[in-house]
Amino acid sequence: MARVNSSQSTLQPFDARPLFKQVRSSLLQLLGDLSPPDWDRPTAAGHWLVSDIAVHLLGDDVSRLSRSRDDYPGPGPSAGETLAQFLNKLNEQ
Repeated sequence: MARVNSSQSTLQPFDARPLFKQVRSSLLQLLGDLSPPDWDRPTAAGHWLVSDIAVHLLGDDVSRLSRSRDDYPGPGPSAGETLAQFLNKLNEQ
């Protein structure tokens, strides 16, 4: 992300990394407060339930840790596959 400096009309880097800890803490608090029936509630993400979204988000973290530990970059898009298609395929898997 970048911020526009209106006096110079140039983009300046914005370091969002400090926000991740706060966002993750808020997510874990929210998930910890869910009742058992809440986990099976529908979401705005089509057929995904609350539990599906939670597993997806936390699974990304486990995947990142594993790939970093094993020095494995992971798969990339296939030839001719757009980034959106690639991400949708990963999300479905």
